[in-house]
Amino acid sequence: MKKLIIAVCVIAVIAVIAYFLVQYKPQPKPVEEESYILDDSLNTVLQQELEKVSVDQTAFNAEVENEIVNSLSLFYYE
Repeated sequence: MKKLIIAVCVIAVIAVIAYFLVQYKPQPKPVEEESYILDDSLNTVLQQELEKVSVDQTAFNAEVENEIVNSLSLFYYE
């Protein structure tokens, strides 16, 4: 009889532990959620700035190329 009671108690303890392990799902804290939002917005801003720099660099390269071509053409025709 004692073995039966001990077995039932052990099974009950295992069932309770299993229930809590299955039910427990850690929820993100509000600070963590805000950091993800900040990361997304920061990535968006950084991407926009990189695109601006890329456009500026392309324009600068075109200006330098035009100046070189003009200088070479002046040198060639002199």
